[in-house]
Amino acid sequence: MIKKLLRLPQVIPIILTLLLIAIMAWVRLDIGNHRYFDPDEFMYLNWAYHVAHGSVPYRDFMMFATPLYVYFLTPLYLFWHGIDPIRVARIVSWIISLALAGSVGLAFWTHKKSWLALVAAALVLFLPMPSDKLLEIRPDNLSLLFFMAGLAVFGSPVTMGILFGLSLLTLQKTVLLVAVATVFLLKRKTLVPYAVGLVIPLGLFLLWAIATGSPQTVLYSVTKLAQEHINQVARFNQLPLNFYFLPNAIYYGAPGLSPGLIANHLLWILAVISALALTLKLFVKRNQRALVSALPALLFFTAMIQYIWLSPLKFPQYLLSAAIFVAWLCADLINNILHSKRMSNSVPAGSLFVFLFFGAGVAAWVFWQVNQPKRFWTNDGTYQKITRILDRIPTTDYVFDLEGRTIYFPYPYYACCLALGQFDSILFHQHPTIRDSLKATKTKYIYQAEIARIAALPQKDADFIFANYKPEENGELYVAKNW
Repeated sequence: MIKKLLRLPQVIPIILTLLLIAIMAWVRLDIGNHRYFDPDEFMYLNWAYHVAHGSVPYRDFMMFATPLYVYFLTPLYLFWHGIDPIRVARIVSWIISLALAGSVGLAFWTHKKSWLALVAAALVLFLPMPSDKLLEIRPDNLSLLFFMAGLAVFGSPVTMGILFGLSLLTLQKTVLLVAVATVFLLKRKTLVPYAVGLVIPLGLFLLWAIATGSPQTVLYSVTKLAQEHINQVARFNQLPLNFYFLPNAIYYGAPGLSPGLIANHLLWILAVISALALTLKLFVKRNQRALVSALPALLFFTAMIQYIWLSPLKFPQYLLSAAIFVAWLCADLINNILHSKRMSNSVPAGSLFVFLFFGAGVAAWVFWQVNQPKRFWTNDGTYQKITRILDRIPTTDYVFDLEGRTIYFPYPYYACCLALGQFDSILFHQHPTIRDSLKATKTKYIYQAEIARIAALPQKDADFIFANYKPEENGELYVAKNW
């Protein structure tokens, strides 16, 4: 009887899953429009504004991420100003999150040809950890979107190579995923066209780096500087490996053993079980079909190895690449159970329908329990602060911004929008010091936001600022005393 369900009556579970996706998408749009900001988000918006107005990243200001995401954001400033680009960027991030969920579903369909591709897409939006990061203005999600789109078109090696290259140019964090997918997907006859596709975006990037006049700075920034930044910032942000899997009301909707926490951990555990089963099957059968089936498991383990052992930072955005494969692997596990002979012969279709309705209802309830409290953690205060700054400071004045929120003002120093006291680089020593830059440009304003980042600057620079600037706006803004 279950075989009939897997053919014609698929329309019922498909409709249920699409309805659940629509509900989750709508709720996530509402949360994304109102949720507070992570400091990282303003960094990319600030850089994008300056690129839109003629600055060249790496040469004119410090940047350690690969450049595609910042260029992707620049059109925002052609049509909007003030706080509007920030609002629109959050909507764009929501669209990217839906596209990422869709790309996971598409890749699943390409490999499995099952309606459970919709379940994989739904789980991307449902999974509590680290779902909030899908709403933020950061390159991780667009980079993963390109990567998953590449997996979805693995039958076209040139296109796959181009998409993998775009993923790396959006954020270099996917380099291990690209390497593993390259090794395990490609046969000898497809290696050359894949390499051609990969070289197209990467080659254009190298030509662009040469055209900036500072190719060494560009290549240093996206390789060594990026790793230096992560390693040194990690010294000030040491979190235990399981920190974000402990009870946490911010991510799971309630303290303690909440429905969100239980659902999240259950899905991660099922993903590990599914990944182990697929990997074991690969070692037993050792054929191309088993290899392709095991690829999501291998990519999941790669992402977890990167998070556990290779990345010193344990922030939730570093779980994004693993999370999308949690969604895939859980959907694959369900698919294997439904198609098992024991299930086909022993479970009545009516019982399965009841289970599907019950499962969809529980998922909707858990999703609401996790996300309903987040609707009250708004960004109104942040928008008000930005508006006050824009009303007060002429956009021709220099602002030394240690977070990125001010966006529209020229840079007095080579580095902007970073907690500069947390890391060092040879690039800093190739430019005037912070204090010399502030004096040379007669910078009147320094913005550090809610975190006391000025105190963490090099001692001589911090002493100069405290001696020549006075705090306002509850210490978030410092104003020069003498110019």
